[in-house]
Amino acid sequence: MYIALLILRLTFDILVIFEFMKKYVLILIMSPLLCFSQNNYISNKDYSAFVNYVRDSLFRQTMGEEIDEENFIIFKNDKNSMTYQQVGVNWKTKIHYNRAETIDVLNMWFYNEDERLNRKRELDVRKLIYNKVKIYPDILVWYRKDSTINKSWATFLSKNYFTHPYFADYPVQGVSEAQLNQYLKWKYPNQNKKVKYSKKDIRLQLPKEKLKITIGEYYKFYKHTRDSIVRRILGEVLDENKYLLTIDYHGMILDPPLIDWKPKLKWKDNAIQEVLKDKYLLTSENKIDNRFVMYDYTYLNYYQASTLPDTINRSYYFYRTLINLGSNPIIKDSLPLSIKKELNNTMELNYKKFDTHQLKAYYHWKIDNYQGKDVFETFIPFSSDIIYEENPNLYMKDNDIELFKSGKLPDSFYNFGYTIPKIVIE
Repeated sequence: MYIALLILRLTFDILVIFEFMKKYVLILIMSPLLCFSQNNYISNKDYSAFVNYVRDSLFRQTMGEEIDEENFIIFKNDKNSMTYQQVGVNWKTKIHYNRAETIDVLNMWFYNEDERLNRKRELDVRKLIYNKVKIYPDILVWYRKDSTINKSWATFLSKNYFTHPYFADYPVQGVSEAQLNQYLKWKYPNQNKKVKYSKKDIRLQLPKEKLKITIGEYYKFYKHTRDSIVRRILGEVLDENKYLLTIDYHGMILDPPLIDWKPKLKWKDNAIQEVLKDKYLLTSENKIDNRFVMYDYTYLNYYQASTLPDTINRSYYFYRTLINLGSNPIIKDSLPLSIKKELNNTMELNYKKFDTHQLKAYYHWKIDNYQGKDVFETFIPFSSDIIYEENPNLYMKDNDIELFKSGKLPDSFYNFGYTIPKIVIE
């Protein structure tokens, strides 16, 4: 009997200890997460919530004024003046963003057509105003705050730091005192919050393989460019409805039309061959004449943008480039139509034998067609558009693509370290 009671008591004690240890281990595991998620500084995620609130408020106000006042705007009866006064917007009413009338009405908040990069419909963040203050952070702060920051990294951070999920918990940058005051009033409407600034070191590492280009990858770039040109020609000469998209899914006319990638290219079709030969893209031996394979692309020059006021037309810092993809070790003057073997080649390019602008064009094509979440896949080594013969010394300044091409890019380039200010809420 005594032994049975002793065993029962020991079992009870073990269970109590187990429960205690389980709670203790759980606390140990959760503590870092709680500290990280409940930080006392303003992160990109925190400030993005404010930006999104302002954006959505403006959208709903516009929808109420232009389409449906009853469901998007909240009014209150003022008994003294016997009138209805607006007291807010209705957050419950759903906005159907894909409807043509919604797109038309909200277009005022997006960049005008002449300011759209590659015709992409993007929010004009200059118009996000809250209590007479432009609230979008200065994403070009990486260029403006310190001229010693490498331009490749400055462009990468200007493009991604505030918007990419990778940096969501990093301290927000480029926020003025006026913007900060508006954020605090919105976030803590009934509290007298103060802030102080501290410093935080950030360390970023670019994996070296992100800059590497295989022969197969470059051929994919070449094939995409070649087939784009072919489809454009066939659409303009043979069948517009088959090879081009003239109307988007909203029913809006596309001018100029976009390329339709769905129909297969029937290279052996006599009509297709005749058209391509007439346009000098196909030789008499039915090979592609690569002298006419030109990659036409436009990109936003963040460095140029940082030198201009944000009130200027956005197109002033768009750079359009037309570059021939041939005349290098793998893309000869003419190539057969079938390049299946080349597309699977995993050998790395001999960069030294490529034109710098051909490599730059590849990087821009790569990020324009990248659909993944790895932020470092969007990294592009910086290079100016200065011609070597024009100024050899200036051509090499900050020209990281040229350094990479020649094998002179130092290992230190791949590791970015910088001390940034952190806005701490008290």
